Amino acid sequence: MEALHTGKLIAKWATILTILEYISIFALMLFTLIIISNLGPANYGVFAIAAAYYPIFLILPENIINLPLTRLISSLWSNKSFKKVARLIGFSILYVLLLVIALLSIYQLLVSYILINIYNRPEIVHLSSLLGFMIFFYSYASLVRSIIFGLKKFKYVAVLRIINATTYIVCIFIIVLLYNWSVRSVIIGLILHGLTYFVFAIMLLLYLIRNTGLSIVLNFRREYFREITKEGSYFIAGSSLYNLFTRIDIAIMPLFVSDVMIGYYSFAKNLVIRLRVIFNKLNSILYPIFSGYSSEDSIGIAKKLLRYSYHFSILYSAPIAFFLLFFSRDVILFIDVFISVRSYLDSAIYLGLFSLLLLTFAISSIIVSFYTGIGKLDKLLKANSMLIVSGLILIYSLTEFFGALGTTIGYITSQYFSVSYWLMSARRDGLLSLNELFKSSLIAVMLSMVMKLSWSMVSGFIGYLLGVPLIFIIYLTINTLIYMLLDIISENDLIIMLKISRNKRSLSKIVMFMMRIYKAIKKDKRVENARETIGISNSSSI
Repeated sequence: MEALHTGKLIAKWATILTILEYISIFALMLFTLIIISNLGPANYGVFAIAAAYYPIFLILPENIINLPLTRLISSLWSNKSFKKVARLIGFSILYVLLLVIALLSIYQLLVSYILINIYNRPEIVHLSSLLGFMIFFYSYASLVRSIIFGLKKFKYVAVLRIINATTYIVCIFIIVLLYNWSVRSVIIGLILHGLTYFVFAIMLLLYLIRNTGLSIVLNFRREYFREITKEGSYFIAGSSLYNLFTRIDIAIMPLFVSDVMIGYYSFAKNLVIRLRVIFNKLNSILYPIFSGYSSEDSIGIAKKLLRYSYHFSILYSAPIAFFLLFFSRDVILFIDVFISVRSYLDSAIYLGLFSLLLLTFAISSIIVSFYTGIGKLDKLLKANSMLIVSGLILIYSLTEFFGALGTTIGYITSQYFSVSYWLMSARRDGLLSLNELFKSSLIAVMLSMVMKLSWSMVSGFIGYLLGVPLIFIIYLTINTLIYMLLDIISENDLIIMLKISRNKRSLSKIVMFMMRIYKAIKKDKRVENARETIGISNSSSI
C-alpha cells in the first residue's frame, strides 16, 4: 500500500515538476540568450571567466551537508523520527554558516592569485570577488531544497523553482535597465538575484517548519557532525571531483584561447547545460525515493523504478540529442528570428557536439541516483576520479593543439568515459541492458540524417521560423512510430504514461491518441497474446 501511495506521489509531482521545469528552463534560456546577445561574444567570454570559480566552492556545502542530509532526513522521516529530523535541520543551519565563512575567505585569496598571476587579468578580479557572495546565498538555498526533498514535500520544490527563475530574470533585468548592458551590470544583477532567492528560500523553510510541526533548535552536536560526515564522505570526494571537472574547461581555455572563442564555446555549452536541469530534476525526485527503498526488503521496488526511469529517459533524450547534433546551425538561426544571436553562428559546431551530452545526462542522472540512494557511494568516487583524470589530460592537451574545438571534444569524451563506467556497473549487477540504448540511438541518428537531407532541400522555401519547429515535430512523430513498430515503446509504457497524465487533460489526450495509433499498428493481437503467454516482454530491456 505504501509503495502504491509513493508511486502515485512520484507520478503526480514528477508531472508537475516536469511542466514547471520546462517553463523555467524556457524562461531562463530565453533570458540567458538576451544577455548573451547584448554582451556579444567577447564580453560574454569575460563574463564566463569571471563567473567560473564560485560554483566550484558551492560543491562543498552541497555534498558535505546537503545531499547526505537529504538521505538521512528521508530515512528518518519514513521511520517517523521527527525529533531527530528537527535537530538535524538545526545542526545543518549552523554547519553551513561556519563552512561558508571559511570558503569565502579561501575563495577571495585564490581568485585574486589566479586572475593576477596566472591569467594576467587584474581588471576582472573585482568582478569575481563580488560573485563570492553567491557562495553564501546559493549554499543556503540549496540547503532548503535538500531539506524539502528529504521531507518529500515536492510541491514546495516546485515553488522554489519558480522563485529561482523569477528572481533571476527580474533582478538582472532591473539592473541592466537602470544602468546598461555590461559585464559588471549583469554580475550585480546576478548577486541581487542570489540575495532575493536566499530570502525567499528561508521564508519557505520557516513556513514548511511551521506546517510540519517541527521544533527547530540550533545546535552543534558532534554526533551529528560524525553522522553527516560519514554519510557524505564519498559525496564530498566524488561530487567535488565532478564539480571541479565542469570548470576545468573555462579554467584552461584562457591560457590558449581568446575571449571571443570562449564566448562562442560558452554560448553552446550554456544552451545544453540549461537542458540538463530536466534530468537533474528527475535525479532529485528519485534520490530520496531510492533512499527510502534501500533496505533488503524493499530493494526490488528501487530496481524496478530504476529500469523504468532508464527506459523513459532514453526515449526522450536520444531524439533531442541527435536532432540538435544535425540541426545545430538551424537552431541558432531559428533563435536569431527572435533574439539577435547571428554573431554566435560560429558556435554551431560546439552546440552540435555538446548535444551529445544529453544522453550522458539522462543515463547518469538515473543510475547515479540509484546507487547513491541505496548507499553504494564508492562508485561515485570511482566514476568521477575517472572523469577528472581523463578531463585534465584530454582538455588540456586538446585545447593546446586545437583551441576551443579541442576543449569541446575533450570535455565530451571524458563524460562518455564516466557514463560508460555507470552503464557497465549497472549491467554487471543485472540491472539494465545496453540494447535499448543502442537501438534508440541508432534510430535517432539515422532519422536525423534523413530529416537533415530533406530540410536542406526545402529550408529556402519554408524559412526558419516555421520550418525548424515543423521539422522537429515531424521528426519526433516518425521517431515515435518507429519506436512503436520495434516495440521500444510497449503498450505497458503507454498505460504508465496515461496514469501519470490522468489529471492533465491535454496531456492525457495526447497519450490516448498515441495508444490508438499503437493499437492500429499492432493489429494482430494474437501475436501479442502468444508472446505474453510464453512470458516474452514487449519492452526491450525492462
